[in-house]
Amino acid sequence: MINIKLIGVTKRFGTITAVDNINLDIERGELFTILGPTGAGKTTTLKLIAGLLKPDEGEIYFDGQLVNDVPPEERDIGFVFQGYALFPHMTVWENVTYGLLVRGMDPEKVERIGREILSKVHLLERADSYPHELSGGMQQRVALARALASGSKLLLLDEPLSALDARLREELRFELRNIVKETGATAIQVTHDKYEALQLSDRIAILRKGKVVQVDTPVNLFTKPNSIFVANFICDMNFFEGIVKKVDEEGSIIQLRGGPLVKTLDRTHRVGERVVVAIRFEDVEIKTGEVEHPYSIYGKVERISFLGPFVRIEVLLDNGEEVSVKLPATIGYRFELGDRITVNFEPTKTIVYSYPRAGLAEELIVE
Repeated sequence: MINIKLIGVTKRFGTITAVDNINLDIERGELFTILGPTGAGKTTTLKLIAGLLKPDEGEIYFDGQLVNDVPPEERDIGFVFQGYALFPHMTVWENVTYGLLVRGMDPEKVERIGREILSKVHLLERADSYPHELSGGMQQRVALARALASGSKLLLLDEPLSALDARLREELRFELRNIVKETGATAIQVTHDKYEALQLSDRIAILRKGKVVQVDTPVNLFTKPNSIFVANFICDMNFFEGIVKKVDEEGSIIQLRGGPLVKTLDRTHRVGERVVVAIRFEDVEIKTGEVEHPYSIYGKVERISFLGPFVRIEVLLDNGEEVSVKLPATIGYRFELGDRITVNFEPTKTIVYSYPRAGLAEELIVE
């Protein structure tokens, strides 16, 4: 296990700042994910940790030791690349044990480590196979086994599951986490897949335009996103512009465009302030017909998408805005196109943000 610290790390390529004053503290034995849209600086950050790039500013520490000038081969890192980078002319066994033999390790020890690691990734029986004879999932496990066999205290995983089809990615997520946790190594993975990050990670750092915008556990990121950008990137979220009309000890009442009122528990904004109300698709409550209530909003069903166990319903509200609703299929099948609908936002499920200076549309852009 190893602790990794980045303090004020910046990396530029010409006039482009790819990584901008990043501060991270990754704990020993943690499976830490760097998540963000394309171009956010994820892979650049991973390469800086690996030593494949040098920071223009800032410091990188491994267990308290400054490593800015330490070359990659001396950082004791196991690297799993996006494309696996297996030697095509070598068997599974040769791929996994190659690094050990090159370092002059005793053959008996190589044999023991090789068998132990291949057993962990359930590939011992395929030790004599070549990469082209394996499925994508098996090749991914060989790449992971090779990194684990090095005995490195730090594993760097660059989009480790991205080359696999969706179903196989889903199957291997928990397997990857279990294998990494078994070794006790600190692991840092880069991905743009939020579901992969949420399922695999102990903590997640979300990057946007080279900056860290939130670091937290998967549960906290999902339930307490600290900005409109994070909420939009992590969750399936509806956003509505509004004005705070009342604040008291119970929360606040916000008027949306066109007049509908929403009750929230938020007490951090003042009367008259322009805000954004956010609520997840799955937290929107809808009923058929017009049910009278002080905080009911009315509309009609415009679109219905069947997603296997779930149904996504798009409702056009009478104020001209749309709200997306995600329901279990057993409930969602009851609604039909054109149905008049009553929409309610549960106060405990709403999140209120200050209206962004650049405008709501700008914050909803995922680069």
